[in-house]
Amino acid sequence: MNAEELQHINTLYMDWTNENVQLFNDAEPVLKILLKNKKEIAILTNGPSDGQRTKLKCLNMLSQDFKSFISSEIGLAKPSLSYFQYVLNHLNLPPDEALMIGDSMENDYFGAQKAGIHALLLDRKAHCARKDIPAIHSLYEILEYPGLELKI
Repeated sequence: MNAEELQHINTLYMDWTNENVQLFNDAEPVLKILLKNKKEIAILTNGPSDGQRTKLKCLNMLSQDFKSFISSEIGLAKPSLSYFQYVLNHLNLPPDEALMIGDSMENDYFGAQKAGIHALLLDRKAHCARKDIPAIHSLYEILEYPGLELKI
């Protein structure tokens, strides 16, 4: 197989992968509750813009209710401090009023912590054995997070 054929196969695979994504069962109900409570939601993602935008479109996440920050579009990536500062500046939000929930210990949790942002590791399969990292196993758990003051 030559390089052109490999590139074509990779493109087909990535297109299929990006178009066949699904939200976890807890995502939509929790997002609805957060929006009902007028909580601002931002999607922070690393990766190429075309693939990330395709995923967001297929998940119906490209609405005015969500702001998205895609690394290849802004020229910065998680876990850099600059990335998180960029997001905070665009949201006009001080770090101590933000909460980052992500599934990557390095990119999401430690990146947010470096920027002074409260962070929770979304560890759906309980792989993280570190007791010093606050982890949740379902998005429903954030509904009880101190300081969110939600009406459910």
